[in-house]
Amino acid sequence: MKELLQAISKKALLSNSFDFSEEQIQSEWLGFSGASDQEIEEAERRLQINLPQDYKDFLKISNGFSQTTCVSCTFLPTDKIDYLKVLDDDLIDIWNEPEEVHEGLAASILIGGLHEEQYFLLIPPHSASESWSYWKFASWIPGEEIYDSLKDFFTSEYSFLEEQTKGLEIPTPRPIVDYSLRDAVFDLDWNRVYSISLDAILEDKHYPYSKDSTDLFALLLIAAGRENRFSELTEWFHTIQESRKNNISSHLYSKRLLKEYEEAATKQLLFAPEFHRVLYFQQTMHYRVADIEKWISQGNKNLLKEKNKAAKIGHIFHYLNSYDNIKEILELYESAQCELDWNVHLKAAVAYATIHQISDAKYAVKQYFKQAIDYRPLEPFLIEPLLPILDKELLDSVQDRKAN
Repeated sequence: MKELLQAISKKALLSNSFDFSEEQIQSEWLGFSGASDQEIEEAERRLQINLPQDYKDFLKISNGFSQTTCVSCTFLPTDKIDYLKVLDDDLIDIWNEPEEVHEGLAASILIGGLHEEQYFLLIPPHSASESWSYWKFASWIPGEEIYDSLKDFFTSEYSFLEEQTKGLEIPTPRPIVDYSLRDAVFDLDWNRVYSISLDAILEDKHYPYSKDSTDLFALLLIAAGRENRFSELTEWFHTIQESRKNNISSHLYSKRLLKEYEEAATKQLLFAPEFHRVLYFQQTMHYRVADIEKWISQGNKNLLKEKNKAAKIGHIFHYLNSYDNIKEILELYESAQCELDWNVHLKAAVAYATIHQISDAKYAVKQYFKQAIDYRPLEPFLIEPLLPILDKELLDSVQDRKAN
């Protein structure tokens, strides 16, 4: 097993898909110090179960293991493993069919992938004649991916990495992402957000985790309001409008955009009405779930397949965009029995916040961050009903945020 883990480490370092530490690079090892017998026994006492021997052998080699590929996960140390029903009972409630999957999840121990896109689960045997099994479980996998042993899983990981690194002799260079803006936002350090956003606008700088350049203007306006800098920002916009002697690219930042944000700053608004991101609109024609399901059955039957259940819900959410439909939106959200898209969680959070169900809104935002923290971490801050609920306690609970 150790030789296999060492081989995986070398291949993963060659693929260079993650931010590995200098120590990991020099040692060519993505594992950790092995767990002691005492640490393993303590985990067994806490869980009230005897862990399988191959898993204990792995822990003695490395008490946890770093994520190696985009489809693998981070293995947890002994003091972090726990029953899935303790760490994510919502998933068990969602996956209540097929019955064998529900039963497996309900009894499973999460040993890898906490707060990641895929879980790695240890499934206890139903009887003395059966063996333990390992499941890789994710929203993008059609059902559970089963391994009879831990060695089988790591062997498949090695094969995947071998294919990914074919022909490579030196690690693939990775672009360095500047996370200073994201980190300032999550720290609720609005003075820093103001400075970073302003500099980025002047330098025509873009961040891969923001939707477009208007994110910078939106954050700049919010930061000005939070730190009582509206007058300063208004003067800055006025100077730009008058002189045009600046580094702002005219084709990216139009006069209309600048004018709208200048007016918002003058009126001391946190959000510019013209560029306000609203997920629900008053309409003369209000769609209902029954209407949309009828359209799906007539023109998009592919969404009726079991494997496309989440996509169907997302499709329905797309049309339930009037205030009068918030009740149906939340009924659909709460009754969903599948892993939902991040955009659905975000819309549900806005719906909850709109009717002042704050704890439910925070729950939905957390589900959003679980999926979108790497891609769109700023979006909830740019939506007016959500901004007030994004407090320090909630943001500190977002474990996926990287300290870059």
